[in-house]
Amino acid sequence: MMLRSNNSKLLMSNHLLGLSSFALVTLLLLTCCGCGGASNSSSPPGGISLPPPVATPAQVAPRPVKRKVTKKETKKVEAQVVDPTSNDYEITTPSGVTVISPEDVPEQNFYAVIKPVNDSTLLSVSLPEEAALSDNVRSEIQLKLPTGFAIAPNSKINDQGYPTKILCEGDGAEMVFVDGGVFTRGSNSGPAEVQPEQAVFISPFYMDSHEVTLMQFLKFRTEFNETAAKAEKVSAPGNASQQGNYPALKIVWRDAENYAKEYGKALPTEAEWERAARGIQSHQHPWGNGRPLASSTSLEEILPIVSRPTDLTPTGLYDMAGNAREWTSDWFSAKLYEKQATEDGSLIRNPVGPRLPDKLGEKSTRGSQGTWKLWMRSHANLRESGDKVGFRCILRITDEMTGE
Repeated sequence: MMLRSNNSKLLMSNHLLGLSSFALVTLLLLTCCGCGGASNSSSPPGGISLPPPVATPAQVAPRPVKRKVTKKETKKVEAQVVDPTSNDYEITTPSGVTVISPEDVPEQNFYAVIKPVNDSTLLSVSLPEEAALSDNVRSEIQLKLPTGFAIAPNSKINDQGYPTKILCEGDGAEMVFVDGGVFTRGSNSGPAEVQPEQAVFISPFYMDSHEVTLMQFLKFRTEFNETAAKAEKVSAPGNASQQGNYPALKIVWRDAENYAKEYGKALPTEAEWERAARGIQSHQHPWGNGRPLASSTSLEEILPIVSRPTDLTPTGLYDMAGNAREWTSDWFSAKLYEKQATEDGSLIRNPVGPRLPDKLGEKSTRGSQGTWKLWMRSHANLRESGDKVGFRCILRITDEMTGE
């Protein structure tokens, strides 16, 4: 069908001028093709009257659909994370290291060199002292100390009611508590004389926190020799010319025993010494099983007591690995562990040395074996001693002290 004019001049409406090129092309095609008719190449006579454009419906945003939230999609509540602070833990600072708080660091010309830690035994993390004691700690002392002993000013009372540190009033030595318990004596990786490993129970005792010093020993020697018979007089230590804070060395066994008895103490057995040094965990070194925390050139060097801050057990015993070799009360036998081992592997309780030594006059010594391994054994002649042999004492806890 062809669109015709109404005998009047057709004027284009102004609004057609604003049509887009796309709409204009569409209208021209409609004009040429008609309503389903054939196409014409020529324009219709007199022009055409175009219908107004059909307005398209406005685009309406779709109505949001409320979706049900399943249980799995429920909002997650993040757990509260609490960062530990210095109030929760303490890190032991090595000797010679000064800790500076951030606000005290100089603004200029300040440098810090930190050596990487390749051995976990170099770090020691523990609870602060206020939090370390359990709620079961007793406030009452359950131990009656013998005459000549007193509770140390810095001592605490453990959960057994025993002071953790005491003082021997006779020689002024501080003694630390070594709890009773089972540990592994010896080592299957060591020489024959320390095999086989054995489970050993040791009763509790106190031990000198460090070796007897020259000052302590010389004081004892002067006082003891004033009343002793000539045959019993105490010999001078081999290093008498050194400073008083060095361990007393080249002490004959009889003089060490007399010293201990003079102040109500005793020399430890081999098993007691090893228990004190290795702890319940049976460590190779006082600090654990890591490498020796000292240079290899100084492992056998004799230094003033408490000079090596890493040669320290958790209970507070210094120089158990290094410094002087120390007398024990036992005779020495290389086959002692083999003879004392039980066939069924049952527990050995408070073992002592053999009735007779392998070699006449040989007593056991412990500590300072070059490798600093606490299970190593050695010996010396009780009359001749050795240039690097000293000692420390113990106080055994008896039934009388516990009231049992």
